[in-house]
Amino acid sequence: MSFGITSFFFLTALASPVFAAPTVSLLIDHGYPSTGTLNIKSVLTSVSTRKGSAFHFGSTYDTYTAAQSFQTSVFSTFFNHVVAENGCKWDATEPTRGTSDLTECQAVQSFATAHSNSFRGHNTFWHSQTPSWLPGSITASDLVTNVIPQHVQQEIQGMGASVTSWDVVNEIVGDGVSSGMTALQCVQNKGDWPTKTSDGGSTNLVTDLSFVHAAFSTAYQYAGSSTRLAINDYNTGSTNAKTACVLTVLKDIQANTNIPYNRLAVGFQSHVSTSSFTPKAQLKSSFSDLAALGVNAM
Repeated sequence: MSFGITSFFFLTALASPVFAAPTVSLLIDHGYPSTGTLNIKSVLTSVSTRKGSAFHFGSTYDTYTAAQSFQTSVFSTFFNHVVAENGCKWDATEPTRGTSDLTECQAVQSFATAHSNSFRGHNTFWHSQTPSWLPGSITASDLVTNVIPQHVQQEIQGMGASVTSWDVVNEIVGDGVSSGMTALQCVQNKGDWPTKTSDGGSTNLVTDLSFVHAAFSTAYQYAGSSTRLAINDYNTGSTNAKTACVLTVLKDIQANTNIPYNRLAVGFQSHVSTSSFTPKAQLKSSFSDLAALGVNAM
């Protein structure tokens, strides 16, 4: 996945008595200045007060991104939350098996701290951007019992308890899912490693969701006590089959790991533009379903 600085929308809680608390509205619903200085970061404190807890609003950053002065300005003016676009992914953090390298991940975290921003971890498991030694000839048993737990522990423990949330698994649900699928069917529909072998053939590798459960169980063991643990995906948030599948997988994770719902989360990738976005009413419905469980929407 990739978040772009141009792909975001502004959220704020309006203080006017015309809007009954705790309504949260899009700035675009009510207009916004077309000239002058716009400092969204100054609004976020009020949003957090209205919400009753921290309101995280941010984008991606890597230390090697071009136009660093622009990046610094944006994160000083618009955002209060930073996520590494690539620096915390598996190819960057475990280049050889068993050897942890958190250099870039920690550098992004330091950038967040330097700009008084919080930091979100992305990600500990994804079928893409894997190191050269993966998938290799790793067996299903080795992957679930050793490889994933070791990697998740090294990364989450190494980054510390201040990380607000981790995308524990990323993009594991297929795009061709349909209503009523089981959690396993939702993930198998993706057709990627490790439910399939690395050559993209029809051979199954991991035949259940044990790799997902292993990642979340380990993350829960080593994350901070208030860190949210998320399943993250794209094309979600609307009232469609893929969003329903993400919720089904989330419930399966909870049932098989006993992680309390109030420690879990769903990341909705914000690949949005003025012509492509999830309708507000559908987002509200999806968020309400999660809130009923005690799960955070991100």
